[in-house]
Amino acid sequence: MEAEKHGDADASAGNAHPLPAGETAPARPAPIAVNPPAPTVIQQNAGTDSQGKQRCTKIQNCDEPLSVKVIKDDELSSFERITVRYGYWGIVFAFVSLVIASYAAYCVFQQFKEMAAQTELLNRGARQAREDSKDTSASTAQQLAILQGQLREQQNSVGVVTKQMRQDQRPWLRVEFVPIAGDDPANPRVKVKITTGQPIGVPIRIRNTGKTPAEIVTAYFLIQLAGIDDPMAFPLEKNIAKRFRTPKKGTLTHILVNYIETGVIFSDSYVESSLTRTGMENGNKTAIPLSPSESADILSGRVMIYVSGRVEYFDEFGTQHWTDFCHPLPDASANFRCTRYNAVDSN
Repeated sequence: MEAEKHGDADASAGNAHPLPAGETAPARPAPIAVNPPAPTVIQQNAGTDSQGKQRCTKIQNCDEPLSVKVIKDDELSSFERITVRYGYWGIVFAFVSLVIASYAAYCVFQQFKEMAAQTELLNRGARQAREDSKDTSASTAQQLAILQGQLREQQNSVGVVTKQMRQDQRPWLRVEFVPIAGDDPANPRVKVKITTGQPIGVPIRIRNTGKTPAEIVTAYFLIQLAGIDDPMAFPLEKNIAKRFRTPKKGTLTHILVNYIETGVIFSDSYVESSLTRTGMENGNKTAIPLSPSESADILSGRVMIYVSGRVEYFDEFGTQHWTDFCHPLPDASANFRCTRYNAVDSN
């Protein structure tokens, strides 16, 4: 039955592809009988189909012959050619895409490296800027300190120059005795009234030898008799001069200060005044007459007449100045206290 079936199949195949006329079909080679090895049958895997035939398994070899289809030629159909063409171009496109992607990745990598380099440069620049800023701050602080020192020196210099200018332009008041008219200016004499029973009178002159006017001039003078080593009194300051001028009750207790006040003494000008030895007696200010013993002491040279005082004034800049004055009459060796009292301010 099986051989007949295969024969029918071959016959049908031969009919499907008829030979040309006049040609005979080649003779089919005689089949060679091969004794296959006895298959190992596993009973539990063996079975039968619906027609009662034994079914072949993967382990069991079958004796049935295999059907083989002979392909006429190796030419591809149009669909296969189109499929192969699309596959080829797909491979080409994939390769080109891979190349482009690789190049793009390379470019991105190079840009990243460049950005990293630029960032490093920026970081270096920032660090250098911070260091430069620190150095600049330190240098600026040093320069400011130097400038401040120079400014202080300039201010001190300006102050010194201003002081020198003011000293050069300031008024200078000096006290001198009024000479006798007609005397030699280089060696003038002083006219002093010395009469027993009469108060001592001494004419004085306050002269401005400076370059600018002296304003609000106030002077305090004392006339006293003293020996070369006797103690002396001086009008050291204005409030003491006022205290000397305060009336007191009782007999003559002390001499009083001669008080002189004038508004302005211009440059190379002077004011004159006559000083009198005054004191307090019975609570009243009075001139002190010269006693006979005092006249004898003056004539013998045991005592001398001393005129001392202080002159206070202001310059045009509002700075206060002063001059302390003490001089004996006649002009001779004086009490050291009188000599030491002479002084002027340095404002």
